[in-house]
Order: sequence, then C-alpha cells, then structure tokens
Amino acid sequence: TVLAGAPDGAGGFFLSMLLALLYQDRAVNPKMSSYQVLRAAWVFLSDPTRLASGAALRPLPTAKLTTGEALAEFRAGGAAAILLDDSLGVNVAARLSKGGVAELATIAGGGVI
Repeated sequence: TVLAGAPDGAGGFFLSMLLALLYQDRAVNPKMSSYQVLRAAWVFLSDPTRLASGAALRPLPTAKLTTGEALAEFRAGGAAAILLDDSLGVNVAARLSKGGVAELATIAGGGVI
C-alpha cells in the first residue's frame, strides 16, 4: 500500500513535512482537533494535481534558487510528486510515482467527509 513505506510510498517523514506545509500555509493551527488536522491533510492529498504541480516549504535565506525555479527544475526532471523542504533542494515526495500519487489521492478522497 502507499503508506506502508514501500519503494513507491509516502512515509512518516513525508507526512510530517506535509503537516509542516499545512501549518505554514495556515490550513491547520494548534487549536484544531486531531480530526480537523487529519481532514486538512486528506483534503490536500485528495487532489493529485497539488503534488504534481508542486509545493514547497518557505525557503531558508540560504536557498540557492527561488521557489518557482526549484519547482520548475524538479518538474523538468520528471518528478511525479513534488514537496520541497526549506532548502528547496530535497524533494521529500520523491518516492511517489504517478500511480502512487493517484492511489494516495483515492485513499485520501475516501476520508474526506
């Protein structure tokens, strides 16, 4: 399965970085219940175009590229899913294939009530 940490999967680090992104983008906050945070993650993941087009944490001042340049570089490299860390040099979603993104979107979409 996608979340089992298989070569084509999303592990705990990916999910932690996703929650950091959602917090950064103010989609989640400390006053939310765990169900509300989980639902926000499901909503994000249920749209496969969000990871395909790319997302990034707010870059560090030492980042060598702009966010747009980094996302374009990873897209040009054929990445199926892009979630960049704050250095803009590491794609923490690199283990997800196009099929893995679709499966994750299907699983997440089933959880959005």
